[in-house]
Amino acid sequence: MPGREDPWPDHCRRALVGAMLEAAELFPHSGEDRAERIHQARRALKRARSLVRLFASGGDLAVYDMISALDTARRKVGQARDLDVMPDVLKSLEGEVDAATSQQLSSAIAFEREVAHIAHSDIDVASLASQLRAEARLVEKWDIGRTTSTSLLKALRSGYRSARRVGRRAFGDGGGDLHELRIFAIDLDHQFAIFRPAWPAMFLAMSAELRRLRQLLGEHNDLATLGEFANSRHDISLARMSDLALKIERRQSRLARRAKVSFARLFAERPGAMEKRLASYLDNPKTRAKALAASLPGELKG
Repeated sequence: MPGREDPWPDHCRRALVGAMLEAAELFPHSGEDRAERIHQARRALKRARSLVRLFASGGDLAVYDMISALDTARRKVGQARDLDVMPDVLKSLEGEVDAATSQQLSSAIAFEREVAHIAHSDIDVASLASQLRAEARLVEKWDIGRTTSTSLLKALRSGYRSARRVGRRAFGDGGGDLHELRIFAIDLDHQFAIFRPAWPAMFLAMSAELRRLRQLLGEHNDLATLGEFANSRHDISLARMSDLALKIERRQSRLARRAKVSFARLFAERPGAMEKRLASYLDNPKTRAKALAASLPGELKG
């Protein structure tokens, strides 16, 4: 669907601009850096990063600069997010980890979260938000004349192929990184969602399965983060640390087995076949989807 009749490049660009402006609006100022606000800002930034990757197949350096800028903004609130979820991760191990270790870790997490809260006040949030808005204005001016639905799907295929390769290594001989797979799953979730107007039921089903995989891999990663935090503590005995590590490993193994099943369902198709199938959906959208695509809606959140 190349040329002026192809609605998808402008649709994706509009969604990208919307996600960046949303992130700028949500980026937490001093006193606002609590769990929900942090989560919302990171979610918008992740969505923006995922969408900008759709424009990367042409090798435009401006696209890669934009990805770097979004990742920098996301890292500003990364530590606070990890500390926000740690108490729930620790609670999920209740009954498996001894009470003394849980209490020590809970106190340490609360202290470090307060330190992160104080440190956040030193971030020039107004400047970061202004930078995000300026970056969004640059995206609005991008020349997308050579961008087509074909090139967008080519970028999606690339991410799908990479995720498939990483996942097969991770679930096969253990040579892959489940955290890396999770990053790909996040990107693919948002990228599939942006094409939802073409065939809503199919793209919704893909997104739902990707979110199941994301959740399982997210829980796996959160347990790893808790383990790393515990290892940094020098006030927990070696015996307690070893016991905690064993409990974390057992829980991660269960999550990995479930994630493997979800991964197998999602990535059974060859990348080229997947790309051709998606192209046929975009070329022959549902009647209602045609109106949605034609209006280039910006409210799809994926």
